[in-house]
Amino acid sequence: VMLRPGSYALKGHVRPEDFTAVYGLKWTISCLGTSERQIGQSESFMGNRGAWRPFAATFTVPAENCPAQIVRLQLEGRVALDFNARGMIWFDAMLIEPIKPGRIAIQ
Repeated sequence: VMLRPGSYALKGHVRPEDFTAVYGLKWTISCLGTSERQIGQSESFMGNRGAWRPFAATFTVPAENCPAQIVRLQLEGRVALDFNARGMIWFDAMLIEPIKPGRIAIQ
């Protein structure tokens, strides 16, 4: 994506369905400039079947060296065995929106 400098929220709804992973699954947002660097991340997702629930991850795009950003859904881990996952996980109603002063990120 190509966002202007400022504060944003990545929002959506999540529903794990017997999803297990050592450290879970999360959304990350990184700057793509002269080098890639992470500027935000969601909570880690895993768990049994349940109702849809909202989530939000806030992040700030800096004014310098961040002409484009990449949003990834990735397993967390440190060693190869950490990247084993089982089950399903669903995401819906995903969006990125600017955070206006005085506004709460999760709706």
